[in-house]
Amino acid sequence: MYKKKYFESKMREPYMGGTIRVRVELKIFESGEVEVWLVNPEGIRYLTRETTEQVFNE
Repeated sequence: MYKKKYFESKMREPYMGGTIRVRVELKIFESGEVEVWLVNPEGIRYLTRETTEQVFNE
């Protein structure tokens, strides 16, 4: 079981020389593991895996 959280953020885009708006989706599991999904404006999703501690300490 997990909770989902969403928010919008700006992210540097080194290849285009500016910033893009991304949607950040967090799936927070009871075990403390967090799936962090970055969704770019074209709808492409990128998954990273971090622990809750790593996500909220950065």
